[in-house]
Amino acid sequence: MPVAAYSEKKHKLDNSRLRRLLKGSVRDDEIARALYASSASVVEVWPSCIVEPVDTDDVAKTMQFAREHQVPVTCRGAGSGVAGQSLGQGIILDFSVHMNRTLEVNPTAQYARVQPGVVKDDFDAELGGFNMFWPPDPSSSPWCTVGAMVSNNSGGAKSIRWGTAKDYLLELDVLLASGERVKLRPLDVHADGRIEFPADADEVERRLAQAVLKLATDNAGLLHKQRPEATRSSSGYNLFEVLRAPIVGDIQRYYPRVVTDPEIGAGKPGVLDMPRLFSGSEGTLGILLEARLRVLNLPRKQAGLTLYFDSNEKMAQGVVRLLPTRPTKLEVLDRSFIDVAAKSDPRLGQGIPDKLQSMLIVEYWDDSAEATRASVDAALAACLSDGPAFGGEPAYDAKELERAWTVRKVASPILSRVKGDLKPTRWIEDCAVPPWKLPEFIARFKAICERNGFTAHLFGHGGEGNLHVNPFANAKDEGHRERMRKAADEVFAMVKGLNGTISGEHGDGIMRSPYLKQMYGEVYPLFVKVKELFDERYLLNPLCKVIHRGDDSTAGDRTITSFLRVGDKYDRVTTGTVLDAPSVQEEIEKCHGCGKCRNYCPLMRVGKDEKYSARAKANLLRGVISGRLDAALLTDAEFKANLDLCISCEQCLIECPTQVDIPGIAMRFRDQYVERKGKGGAVADMLSKPDKMGRRGQTIAGISNSMLKNRFVRGLAQKVTGLDERRKLPQYHKSHGVAKLKPLDVPADVRANMPAEVVVFPGCFAEYYDPDGEKNTLIEIMHALGVTVHVPELNCCGISRITQGDSRGASRELAENVQKLVKPAGRGAKIVFSAPSCLLAAKREWARIVGTADAQVVADACIDAHELLLGIFRAPTMQSQLVPLTRKVAWHEPCHSKVLAVGNTARELVDLLDHASTVNLQAGCCGLSGTFGLKTDNFDMSMKIGSTLFNRINREKPEVVTTSCGICQTQIKQGVQTSEDGKPGLQVAHPLRLLYEALPKA
Repeated sequence: MPVAAYSEKKHKLDNSRLRRLLKGSVRDDEIARALYASSASVVEVWPSCIVEPVDTDDVAKTMQFAREHQVPVTCRGAGSGVAGQSLGQGIILDFSVHMNRTLEVNPTAQYARVQPGVVKDDFDAELGGFNMFWPPDPSSSPWCTVGAMVSNNSGGAKSIRWGTAKDYLLELDVLLASGERVKLRPLDVHADGRIEFPADADEVERRLAQAVLKLATDNAGLLHKQRPEATRSSSGYNLFEVLRAPIVGDIQRYYPRVVTDPEIGAGKPGVLDMPRLFSGSEGTLGILLEARLRVLNLPRKQAGLTLYFDSNEKMAQGVVRLLPTRPTKLEVLDRSFIDVAAKSDPRLGQGIPDKLQSMLIVEYWDDSAEATRASVDAALAACLSDGPAFGGEPAYDAKELERAWTVRKVASPILSRVKGDLKPTRWIEDCAVPPWKLPEFIARFKAICERNGFTAHLFGHGGEGNLHVNPFANAKDEGHRERMRKAADEVFAMVKGLNGTISGEHGDGIMRSPYLKQMYGEVYPLFVKVKELFDERYLLNPLCKVIHRGDDSTAGDRTITSFLRVGDKYDRVTTGTVLDAPSVQEEIEKCHGCGKCRNYCPLMRVGKDEKYSARAKANLLRGVISGRLDAALLTDAEFKANLDLCISCEQCLIECPTQVDIPGIAMRFRDQYVERKGKGGAVADMLSKPDKMGRRGQTIAGISNSMLKNRFVRGLAQKVTGLDERRKLPQYHKSHGVAKLKPLDVPADVRANMPAEVVVFPGCFAEYYDPDGEKNTLIEIMHALGVTVHVPELNCCGISRITQGDSRGASRELAENVQKLVKPAGRGAKIVFSAPSCLLAAKREWARIVGTADAQVVADACIDAHELLLGIFRAPTMQSQLVPLTRKVAWHEPCHSKVLAVGNTARELVDLLDHASTVNLQAGCCGLSGTFGLKTDNFDMSMKIGSTLFNRINREKPEVVTTSCGICQTQIKQGVQTSEDGKPGLQVAHPLRLLYEALPKA
C-alpha cells in the first residue's frame, strides 16, 4: 500500500549531510515522522525530519541547513500544546531529549538558568531544595517543558496572583532564523526615546530593540486603544505590553499588571521588554536556547474556601469582589461540570445545593496560617455577608479543599473517556474575557453551542475570565466539521465584541492562527512587521501566528478544522489483521496525545525520546489503520521494536486521562506479528514459558543455581540468548514446607464473610523460586483460618506468552486452567493469587483468550490474597492474635498491584504487624518488568528506572523490604545489598511471609 498523500514529505531532502554535521540524532524515516506528527492537539501535521540537538551548536547547524534549503523549523518540548504549535512540515527540533537541564540556581539573586527542554516539575523540584519555585503552573506541569511555557506564555491556576511566564523572564538567549544569536532582555528607555543598552549588547540586539521600539512608539495610540481588555492573553504578538513602566511592586506578594504606556519614549522613561514580546510567540520569532528566569520564595501555608452561586451573574460579582483579596487561585466550575463528576461518584455531589449554578474554588498562599486564615475570612465577608454567594465552606487547611478540587480533577478525565466518535474536542476551548463579562460570555457561548448542535461543560480560571470549554463533536463527520467552523466564527466574533481574546493561555497554534487577522484588525499588520523583523524568510514555525502564503496556495483557506487528526482526510483502512477489529481501532483512536504518559511511563521517564512514550504506540498504530503508514510495517522489525517499548506495566489504565489501553493494543499488535512472523526463535519461546523453565531448574536446583552464579556460563548465555551476564537471576528453591500454625480463633461475624474454601494459585515465582516464602505460607495461613484449601496442578497464568504476542499459544493451557477451576468457582470458592501479575492475567486476559462463559466465571472468582486476608485480620479479635514485628519494614508497590487497586492492601496488611510504621517507598516501577530487564539491550535502562527505588531503600535503611511481586524482588536484590546467599544486608520478603511469621506456631 502506498503511503497516503496526507503524510507525504513536503520537503524531500537528503539529510545525510545534516547527520554528519550534528552530534544529536537526525531521523526522517516514516516511524519517526509518525511519532512527531501529532501532539496534545486535535491536529496532525507530518514533519519531514526530526532532530534531537545535543547542544546549541547542533541547533545552529540545523538552522543553517534549514536556511540553505528553505526548510521550516519548528521547536518542540513535550508536545503538550493543545493548539498544534509544536507541529510542522519541515524540521522538528526536539529539545526534551538532551537540552533538558537546570544550569544554575541563584537563590540570593532569585534567578535560575535553564535549557528549554527541562520539565517544569523537575525544575520546581530543584528549586524546592532552596524553598523556591517558578510561579507559572499549567496542569501539564509534570511533563511540559519550561522552554515551551516561555514560548506559549503559559499560566495556570495561580496566574491570578503571580501572572504568566512573560512576567518572569530576565534574559533569553535566542537563535534567529538568520543564524544570528541575540540576548533578549528588558532595556531601559529614556524619556527622549534613547535605549540604555548594557555594555555587552551587540549589533543584533541593538538593531532589533530599536526597530521594536520604533514600531511600538509609532503605533502607541493604536496599541493602547486596541489592547484586549482580558487580563490574560497568549494570542498574537504581545506588542501591547512591550513598553511598560518599571515594576516597583513586590512581585513575591502579587505581580503588578503591566499595561502599555504610550508616553514611554515620548516624554516619559520606561522599559522596552523584549522577552515579553518573545513570550507567546510560539517559536515563530526565534529559537530559545537558554532562559534566565526570576524565581520566588515558596509560601509555606495554604487555605481557601468554596463559594456557591445561583447564577453566573452572581458568580461574576463574586469574582470582582474577590480580586482585591488577592487570591492565589480563583477557579470556576459550571453546574454541568459538577454534575459530570457527581454522576461518576455520587459522593462528590453530596452537599451540593440544588439551586447551585456555579461554584468558585478560592485559595490563598502565605507564610503563616494566620495570614491565610485572615484572607479566607475576608473572602467570606466579601461574598457571603450581603454578597452574591448564597453559601460556602471555609477550608483553613489545604486538605479541607481536597473535595472541591476532586470534583475538578475527576470531571475532566471522565469527559475525556467518553467512548465513540462523539467526544469533547478542543477547538474553541481557551477564550478569555474580562471577568466581569463572564455571565454574558457563558450565556452566549452556551447559546452558540446549542444553536449549532453541540453540548459543552465549562470550567477554568474564573479570576481571569479564562474558561476551558470542550464541546462534544465528531470531527470525522463533515456535518460536524461544518458546524465546528460556524461555531468558531460565532464564538470568536462574540469574544472580540467583549474585548476578549481567543486564547488566554494555550496559544493560537495551527488552529487559531487563521483567525488573528479578523480578531486584531488594524493591529495585525504590526504582527506581520514583527514576524518579518525577526524572521523575514518565514522559516520558523510558519503555520502559526502570521501565516505567509509563500508557495502554499491553501494558506488563506485555513480554518479551525484544517489539519484535523481525524478530519476529512481520515479513513480507516483494512490491514487483514486483528487490528481491524472495531474495538481495537476505537482504542487506538482514544489517545488524544496529551502527553501525561511522558510522566508516568517508566521507560519515558528515563529515555526522554518520544518513542518511549505510551502515546507513541497509539500514534504508530493510528498511522497504520488510517493508511498514513504502510501496513507492511506491521511485520517490520523496527516498527515492532517501537511497540515493544511498551513493557505492559499497565499504568495507562489508571494514569492516562482517557485510560487508553496501550498495553492491550500493543499485545494485539504482537499477536498479529507472531501469527505472521513467528515467536522469534528458541530464546523468545523459552522466555515465554517460565513454568517449564522453572520446573526443570527446580528439579536440579543445586546444579542450576551453581550455573546461574558462574560468570563464565552467564557470559556464554549472554552471547547465545541475549540475557545480560550482569543480571542476578533468582535462585531455584525446592519446597520443604513450613512449620504448622496454631488454629486461629475466628469469630462468627468474621467467618461469615470468609470463603469456606479457596483454590491457591501460586504463580511461577512462588512455585519454583520461593515456595516456602510465598506459596506454602499462604496455604498454611488459610489452614489456620479453618478454610478448605485446594492446590491443583495448574498451568502458568500465561502472562509472559500473552504480553509477547502468543495469546493463541497460551489458549490451550489457559483453557485447561479454566476447566480445573470452574467447578470450585461455581461452588463459591475463591481463587486466591499471591502474585499480582498472575491475578491481572486471570482477571483481564483469560476470558478474552479462552472466550467462554466458564472463563468469565473463573475470572470473577479470582481475588488477591492480601485483599482477602486484610478483610479478615482487620477485625480486632484477629489482630490480637498477631505477634508484632520488631524490624523496620519498607513496602514497594508493584505496578500490577496498583492497576488492580490492591497494592495498598498489602501495605495495610503489613501495617497490622508493625503498628502502622511500614515505610511506603513510593518509587514507581522497579524497571525489570518480566523479561525486559533481563536482556543486554535493556539492562542499563532497567537499572536506571529502578534507581529511584534503590535510592529510597538505601535512604530509609529498612531491615526488610516487602513486595508481592517476584520480579520486583529480583530487581531489588540486583540494586541493593541484601542478605541473599548469607551476605550482610536487608531481607527481601513477600508480605505473606511476614504475616506467617507474625502468627503463632503449633
